[in-house]
Amino acid sequence: MKLNHLSVSMFVLMATMPFVVGTTLLPQQAEGQNLKRSPLIESVRPGNFARKSILFETYGQISRSDEVKHLNRYSKELQAEETATACIIAYGGRDSASNEAEKRVTRVKDYLVSSRGIDAARLTLVDGGYREDATTELWIVPQGAVPPPVTPTIDR
Repeated sequence: MKLNHLSVSMFVLMATMPFVVGTTLLPQQAEGQNLKRSPLIESVRPGNFARKSILFETYGQISRSDEVKHLNRYSKELQAEETATACIIAYGGRDSASNEAEKRVTRVKDYLVSSRGIDAARLTLVDGGYREDATTELWIVPQGAVPPPVTPTIDR
């Protein structure tokens, strides 16, 4: 089977299948058989790779009513994923006040806890620094997942 560039660059990780080649899954190796491994084969076994955080939504400077719509969708997902935690990362914009990101994550937390009943212990609030434009990222962090990275794009 010939793999094109796209299939080589996209890996599908499935914990129940120990070997992955591009997007093509090889059957589990039978006991006693030797499977020739090429550089394209990545061994994947349950527990030997980090689960990733999921970027649920990102938004910039929006009205309070639009922000509430984003937060309502986010809270529904958090309520459905009871073992996951939330990570809210806010970035100030180039022309933002020095404490804008901190105010934004606090406002988001207050809404999620007071209006949507999310336990404050499940929330991680992060002042992410600065980007060209003010941005808020709403992350879902599954149990055992690596927290999301903070990615400011400008120094101020």
